[in-house]
Amino acid sequence: MQVINWLDLKLSQEEVLAVCQELGQIAPTRVFLKNLIRQIVMQYPWRDRSDTIDLFDPSKSYCADEYIAFPQEDPQELSPTSWKIGVIKEIVPASNPLQGAFQVLFVNIDGDLFTYASDIPDASPFEVHIPINDNDSLELFVNQNVNLYENSIISNLKNQASDFGIQISDNIIVIGEIQNVFTSDQLHVLDEIIKNQAKEKIIIRITQIIRDLENWDFNQYSELELKYLLEKYLSKNGFTELGNGQWIKSEDQQKLKRPIQKRPEVPRNTSILIDLLNITETELDEIKQSQLPGDVIPNILEYGDFQEDSGDSVATTWEPPSTEIKLPIVTYQNILEGFFNLSKELRKAFPPSEGYFIPNIQIGESEYLPFVVDYYENVLKTMDENGASILRQEIPHAGIKLWIEYQHNNNYRIFAKPLEKPVNHRCKIAKWDDDGNLQFEETEIPVRFEHEKNIFKAEIRLVDKKALFKEAEDIQYSIQDCVLLAFQELTEISADGLVHQNEVFNAVFFKNRMSSPHTVLSLLYKLPCFVPVGGGYFKFRPEFGLKVKVKTNYYQRNSDEIFRQTGKTKEQDQDFHMIISLLRHFNNQVLFRLHRKL
Repeated sequence: MQVINWLDLKLSQEEVLAVCQELGQIAPTRVFLKNLIRQIVMQYPWRDRSDTIDLFDPSKSYCADEYIAFPQEDPQELSPTSWKIGVIKEIVPASNPLQGAFQVLFVNIDGDLFTYASDIPDASPFEVHIPINDNDSLELFVNQNVNLYENSIISNLKNQASDFGIQISDNIIVIGEIQNVFTSDQLHVLDEIIKNQAKEKIIIRITQIIRDLENWDFNQYSELELKYLLEKYLSKNGFTELGNGQWIKSEDQQKLKRPIQKRPEVPRNTSILIDLLNITETELDEIKQSQLPGDVIPNILEYGDFQEDSGDSVATTWEPPSTEIKLPIVTYQNILEGFFNLSKELRKAFPPSEGYFIPNIQIGESEYLPFVVDYYENVLKTMDENGASILRQEIPHAGIKLWIEYQHNNNYRIFAKPLEKPVNHRCKIAKWDDDGNLQFEETEIPVRFEHEKNIFKAEIRLVDKKALFKEAEDIQYSIQDCVLLAFQELTEISADGLVHQNEVFNAVFFKNRMSSPHTVLSLLYKLPCFVPVGGGYFKFRPEFGLKVKVKTNYYQRNSDEIFRQTGKTKEQDQDFHMIISLLRHFNNQVLFRLHRKL
């Protein structure tokens, strides 16, 4: 079955002009798109169109990088089935006794990875019903496609705007030229209103200008005409459009680009694995920087540091959220630099944009502060250092859980949730004696708000950077070394040989080196010798080696593979002995260091 490829529409001038004639000279963009899509849908079965694409057929074989349409059914069966366009990222041959050989397709749809089986003989092709004879279903179907593909179709229209004789501004499409212009008296009123708004705030909003003009004689313009003329006026008078009805003086644009350092400076030691395994620092870096499997990421999101890919994940249409939205766990670096990572969930709090959006946000008990939603850097940050200073005063500590809620007129509130009673956590505190020697002590610190305990404990290390670097210098181990040492020791005292990820983090942090829980946990999921068995528990299988083998899903091993003792190849046997040698070397080094101190 062939369906429309909404991502690559081939529009004709006749189609666009037909919509223009139906709507008049000026129309909201969304109304224009709905009419355009409805017109295209009514051309079904689209035999004469060049912008169709195959609907997925599991009986066919496919190639990598091929684009296919995949049906998207409504689980509640309230809306007709639509489709999304996906690209095949990888194909893996597979087989089973029932079906024989077939393909497993890894398909990227809107930034998420899905798997499909194809090349299955006698499999039934997928189909979708195009509701051209049911007005209610047709309306739902049209709205679905506007929601899914608004940005793509608008971009297509903008590229051909001169050919079609249209102008596209913020949420408005104009056919030809608007003949109405402001009178000299109206321009004087408008100048004063904009001047007053610019004094109070860095951002000018079209909706606020229109409200202020209600007391003046601008009745001859429809709201759409007035909005269009105001945009033209601002553009000619030194303002730049940010989208979503927000404008800024061109000379103030640099204020939106306040630089931030996303990651803290932390010590880095050369791993002793280099000598023991005869590998390079580059190879170890490749292990550390390798991508985590997609299904592992939810297991460690709560442990900070992870930079979630938030692109292409939020619908193009937007309504202010009716419920609170949870922010990513706050780190010390967030507090220090005055920013939050713009996760997929946090993005839902703000209108989609290709650049910036400027909300006013109250942090705790502060006044409303201008923030910048920076879609280039994927962060929500205070606009200036004064805002960052207030943020540092209002957020009590790292590891805290925060929520954001929409209030009204572009105003938001970020808040924490207090616990019923404080909770004490064992923490590692660095201290310097009178002679300048570094010492550590463990102490209980009370926490009064909802939080992630491992982040709270770990981020304290960044308060005294000098102590953090001194500890790493004295220990000499890399984080990879410490993880292997801690896991081996925990395995020896575990009755069933299973070790929980939190136990590994605590052992590394308190006994060896202070580090972030994300760094420790990501190594557990990346190094093949640590095999996840569910519930945050791992099994140590040194014969699986240290080097990450490309396209091998270690995290998907079955229970038989994980727990049985198998015969080893020569290569696996070498890996096994190298790791055991490494662990023995660790123990000898630890004993030597302790005796030297005594």
